[in-house]
Amino acid sequence: MRKSTEKIAIRYIPILEASSVESDESLQDLWAGLLATASEESDSLSPSFIETLKQLTPAEARTLSEFFALASTTDGYILTGVDSSVSTELNASARLKVEAFERSGIIRRDYDLQPGRAHNFITDFYEAEEKAKTKLNPLFNFVRNSSKDELPELTYQFGFTEYGVRFMKACKGPEGSNASGKVAD
Repeated sequence: MRKSTEKIAIRYIPILEASSVESDESLQDLWAGLLATASEESDSLSPSFIETLKQLTPAEARTLSEFFALASTTDGYILTGVDSSVSTELNASARLKVEAFERSGIIRRDYDLQPGRAHNFITDFYEAEEKAKTKLNPLFNFVRNSSKDELPELTYQFGFTEYGVRFMKACKGPEGSNASGKVAD
């Protein structure tokens, strides 16, 4: 009996310690969810979730929760409306948050080539050459010799990684994950 009590305490102590110093309500909610998940699904709870949650600022926690709520409504946990077409319009703070989520492995960026949509790329390329007052790398001759409708455009969209989905479900509490703990593709 003592061994199982020690095993449980070892899982709860880091969560309790980290959450006890948190004053922000959005982070407190995530810590409470993680603690509830640990109490019911302790074998499936990754210790790295604690470290990931420790690293979030209150603003990042709110943004991540909003992103997850949005992505939960899509197949594959894709962030609709947050992609290459709007990422340049995101303010610096939002861009930094997305980049932090990428670095922590919560969010991924999926790239795709769209045929014949390179208008912005070619315009930027010509402007860069003009600004430099020289021809850029000879490898870019294909750009100089192509029309705007011929070159593909590299686009991307953001989505939650499997780790990110499991992390967010754990932080939402036992009702935030399904019974099998499996993540949809």
